[in-house]
Amino acid sequence: LPSDISTGNRYLLLVTDGNDDERELDETNNVLAQAITLNGPDLAITAATAPTTASLGDQITLDWTVTNTGNYAATAPTWSDKIYFSTDSTLDATDTLIATQDFNTGGTFAANDTYSHQQTITLPNSLIAGNGYLIMVTDGDAQQGELNEDNNVVASAINLAGPDLAVSAATAPNTARRGEMVNLSWTVENQGTTPALSDQWYDYVYLSRDTTLSSDDHFITSKTITDLQPLANGDSYSVSADVFIPTNASTSSRYVLFVSDREQQQGELSDDTNNVLALPITIQSGSLTTDTTWSGNIAISGRLTIPEGVKLTEE
Repeated sequence: LPSDISTGNRYLLLVTDGNDDERELDETNNVLAQAITLNGPDLAITAATAPTTASLGDQITLDWTVTNTGNYAATAPTWSDKIYFSTDSTLDATDTLIATQDFNTGGTFAANDTYSHQQTITLPNSLIAGNGYLIMVTDGDAQQGELNEDNNVVASAINLAGPDLAVSAATAPNTARRGEMVNLSWTVENQGTTPALSDQWYDYVYLSRDTTLSSDDHFITSKTITDLQPLANGDSYSVSADVFIPTNASTSSRYVLFVSDREQQQGELSDDTNNVLALPITIQSGSLTTDTTWSGNIAISGRLTIPEGVKLTEE
């Protein structure tokens, strides 16, 4: 019997003509079910240690011990123990896999046998800082069938210190015409307790009907932040960009939304509400025409959308 099938009360199904090669008067009597009880091993994490505090980007060491608490040997040749980070103590598909440790049984892992692992891991900068859990899982891919899967998981509480990228200030005109070029600026401050270590992140600017960022907001521009790492706690940076107001923007009261780390590449404290700052703006009708000119230098930062009917020429 395969080592990865589930144990307990099961059935062996004996099927004749399993590929339907022969046409028959009655197909319902082609299957005979034979009850069988499958015994097996029971892999359990019986001891585990992990730090209770750390910072994003830190190296930490974890120890765990696995025991076969069942009455039968585990016969899978190998399985994988895994370490996840979770915002709660329950393992699910939303948790972040941090590390994997393979275990080779050498052919059998007898009842009451144990093994211990110690692994040093680096906490990714993209994790959500604050209160969370390190979850250690034995046989994380279910390569070995067992009597009880519930004791394969142990969760250890940890508090992660991290940065907090907040849009602390911004400027935008009170009014603008559709198709008009306007200057926007914003300042982002690390209000957390540790530096922001991510290699890069992206600040975005949107035009919105309200102060809440949502999928129907109109993208205006973005800025790649690459040359400020690490951004120490308490430090800030400022961005200025000349951008076009979309020609299809509604002529009404709107908001300019300034969003830091839009794609969440830098892990932060769990409260991300300060990543967005909204400023009111009134959009007026009247698109610019091809004979509209600007004097002086125009600095373009991030993505640039050229509205219909506007041409850029270099003098």
